[in-house]
Amino acid sequence: MEANPSLSRLLREEGLPPGGILMSFVHYEIVGHIDPSDPVAADWPPHPKVVRVVDPAPVVRVLSSMAKKIDHIVHITSDGFVRCQWSSDLSVGRETVELFVRRLADEIGGIVMDQEFHVYYPDSAKEVYLSQLPEILQRMQEARMRWDQQRALLMANYRPMPFKLDVRQHETIPCPYCGKPLRTYLAKQCRFCKMDWHDPDNVHRRE
Repeated sequence: MEANPSLSRLLREEGLPPGGILMSFVHYEIVGHIDPSDPVAADWPPHPKVVRVVDPAPVVRVLSSMAKKIDHIVHITSDGFVRCQWSSDLSVGRETVELFVRRLADEIGGIVMDQEFHVYYPDSAKEVYLSQLPEILQRMQEARMRWDQQRALLMANYRPMPFKLDVRQHETIPCPYCGKPLRTYLAKQCRFCKMDWHDPDNVHRRE
């Protein structure tokens, strides 16, 4: 195995579909209080498993210490981790982003992950992550199987719910993630659980 294996490659080897973490044009780094031995939540699509929400104060301090202004690409998500979406402004530069996420991780005592949920900083967290990688992949595979089973059950029990719109008759279908009705059968996002699957290679939860 490579010293720094690509989680996306390992997912493919394990037979897992890409979900929302492969072949994306949206690139970001994640900083948070996350256990490197269990960094991904046990549901699907994959997302960071936060142990404790990030306090905004150190985020502001580190942003203020940066020579280049990057607060427009940094935000604390509703799940409590910091997301630095550097692809939204390539003029910032990857080196500046790396400097920021590492400073912030040191400031809060957290870890840094890339968008494929590969823990790479600090080195101690990276070593723990790599040692637990087979178990992490197994848990992700089990989460995917549970999601597939739930979706199959929802579709098996589904009955169309007609509603009127502009005097025409339409039918809804259930959201494949939470089971609640979508606005139309063509909808690619859910107003209830906020999942968005317009791009099948970048399924994500809208903030």
